[in-house]
Amino acid sequence: ESRLVKALLRSLGEGVPLLLIQAVSRAMSQSGMANLERACVGPQIVVSGGEQTLRYELVEVSPEAWEVRASMRKYLFQQFVAVEEVGLDEPGKVQVIECSMDSQIFRSCALRFELHRQPLDSSGRR
Repeated sequence: ESRLVKALLRSLGEGVPLLLIQAVSRAMSQSGMANLERACVGPQIVVSGGEQTLRYELVEVSPEAWEVRASMRKYLFQQFVAVEEVGLDEPGKVQVIECSMDSQIFRSCALRFELHRQPLDSSGRR
């Protein structure tokens, strides 16, 4: 865990705001991946069994901007639950569906984080 934190801080560089570090680390976490799954259009898919591969990349796109590229692949499952979302207060329709062991689900996204630093005032404060 300490190696991961050091690598994240090294990638972002010195002097970045704590808020940016928190946002990037949250995007590169289990809750960030859950947010990716919830943001996808269509039914929510919950696989039964199988394997899962997660990948995160942190890429500096400019001195003031970074992208978190996240991807998830689920495979080697034979059954999944599809939940159609109806509304915020209404439960969705749930279906259990059998499928081939060759079935896969792949989802990915890129989130961009940019710093917009405020200029210093005459007293040297932001």
